[in-house]
Amino acid sequence: MSTTFPSGRFVTVYAANTRQRAAPDSRAFTSAREPELSYDEYTISIPPGHVPGKIEWPEHQSDPARQFGVVGHRVLDRAGFERQVSKRRGGHPPDIGVFVHGYNTNYQEALFRLAQMTADASVEHGAPILFSWPSQGSVAGYVADKDAATFSRDQLALLLTSIARTESRGKITVVGHSMGAWLTTEAIRQLRLTEKNAVIARLQVILAAPDIDVDVFKAQVGVIGPLSPPMTILVSQDDLALRASELLTGERQRLERRI
Repeated sequence: MSTTFPSGRFVTVYAANTRQRAAPDSRAFTSAREPELSYDEYTISIPPGHVPGKIEWPEHQSDPARQFGVVGHRVLDRAGFERQVSKRRGGHPPDIGVFVHGYNTNYQEALFRLAQMTADASVEHGAPILFSWPSQGSVAGYVADKDAATFSRDQLALLLTSIARTESRGKITVVGHSMGAWLTTEAIRQLRLTEKNAVIARLQVILAAPDIDVDVFKAQVGVIGPLSPPMTILVSQDDLALRASELLTGERQRLERRI
């Protein structure tokens, strides 16, 4: 949800994590793995001079007049999380969106990216949710990131099952970026294998610059089957991260290169 104030905007976003907290009740998370989901609510300030598509990064000390900053935070339990993301906004059920970040992404980057997308889309009555898995946040961490994404797929399936039970308006939009697209398709595959067809029926799936081997993707969609609406794939033929992925995986062609 985005709210305007005289010098900028406040954006409320939610997070579900398979990362470990830096400390009890901390708003920060590490790249270590946590088997149980944790839930948080953040209020993030967007500066008045914000440029769409850009994150104005805080330097030594955040200045809300010029940079993104966390101005509010609270830890939620699962029941509290479900209540917050499903509460009515403007008298209507919320539009729920889930963002699954990609490879080489630290927690602050993932959180601020979701806030930036929410602000740029002028989402007024939505419940934007970050699913954050324990990426190493480094180019050299590709193999560790793939293992961390695999570690997190059951928890993403659990999150989607949880929010599919809540009251919302229309479809639940799920956006998986880069390696997060692989994680997203794996979670949906898991939902199909466990016959959670009613959950899948609530989803609108978007894969952005998907870091998925072509043959793996064919196997995934063979299990998932047809979706309504169909899965949307967003591509960029000059994506350097995808080229790096091909090099790290022995030149195996990624899905984006075949579209």
